[in-house]
Amino acid sequence: VGKSQFVLSVAVLLALGAPTIFGFTNTFAGQPKKSIIYNAEDSMQEMSKRVYAFCDFHRYDPARVLPYLSLTSGKDFSLSIATGGSIVQRTETDDQHIGYLVSAALDPEVVMVSLDPLSKVHTGNPNDNRDMNIVMSVLSWIAARADVALIVPAHTSKPGLASSTGYAGNVNSILGATAVAD
Repeated sequence: VGKSQFVLSVAVLLALGAPTIFGFTNTFAGQPKKSIIYNAEDSMQEMSKRVYAFCDFHRYDPARVLPYLSLTSGKDFSLSIATGGSIVQRTETDDQHIGYLVSAALDPEVVMVSLDPLSKVHTGNPNDNRDMNIVMSVLSWIAARADVALIVPAHTSKPGLASSTGYAGNVNSILGATAVAD
């Protein structure tokens, strides 16, 4: 719950050059930085509403923030970094998508890229460690090549009915193969 809002909030704080981001020192404090956010589940309108609501709540000027945000919706463009079959592989289309993403992220002002959620940027078997090792390797390559922080929110399983104690913050609650958490 709240993974997409979290990403947008971090992007707003980076855009403002905030001294801290949720209690952690911002390496780029005082220097507005850009973020690229791809959200496969939310529309541009929904993402915009969330950015404006966050700014309004904290009394930030959206005009200072918006030039530093590059938002793309999966409702308008379907991003793919790997295609499944009997095993995940990269196709020409996947390589074009990766190339566009890395090219945009090579802007020295871009410090964060988010691909939200993990399950929507590939068509591999999410429960197959072999497939997910390949997907995670592609994501690591993108982050290293573009020299950015890469946030890839993932869905979690539902906690038991009795309690979520031991569930919140537990990396093993991520849906799918252990290769994702590893």
